[in-house]
Amino acid sequence: MTFEVRLTNKAERNLKRIPEPYRKKLVLFSHSLGGNSYPRGLEKLVDRDRSYRYRMGDYRVVWFIDEVDGVIHVLNIDKRPRVYG
Repeated sequence: MTFEVRLTNKAERNLKRIPEPYRKKLVLFSHSLGGNSYPRGLEKLVDRDRSYRYRMGDYRVVWFIDEVDGVIHVLNIDKRPRVYG
């Protein structure tokens, strides 16, 4: 099943602060979630239902899968200390 990927305002805002080499990789990864919503290396978030995170260097991508509507909501992209808040 292919999903539509939507970035929240917070994720888009944080992407602008990330240096270019990482930003490009993080954007490509985020959009690739539409075809593979459960990539290798993901971790399920314990305190949130249907929410996952992926680590890329010092950065984390956190997303929520809405299987009913067929949408993946990228909730946040940031460094570890700030991404879960």
